[in-house]
Amino acid sequence: MTTWNNEIAEARGLLARRRVIVTYDLIYRGANVIGVRDAISVWCEARGCALEVIALTVGVRFRLVGEQQTVRQAVGMVREWIRAAA
Repeated sequence: MTTWNNEIAEARGLLARRRVIVTYDLIYRGANVIGVRDAISVWCEARGCALEVIALTVGVRFRLVGEQQTVRQAVGMVREWIRAAA
């Protein structure tokens, strides 16, 4: 019985340590694209997420890639980044 309990505990530990990676895409068509990009870049660098910048015909797409919790925080920061760059 102890071996079974140890296996369950080990499986739970693995699940708890598993990192869920997600992406968030933000289409930005406003002014000061470079300022917004720099703000997002600094924020991501400090938190270990990646930023991809994709030029569009009109505007740019910022793609954030990282752990679920970090990307969720990023979603809450969008307005602040845009205000800071304005």
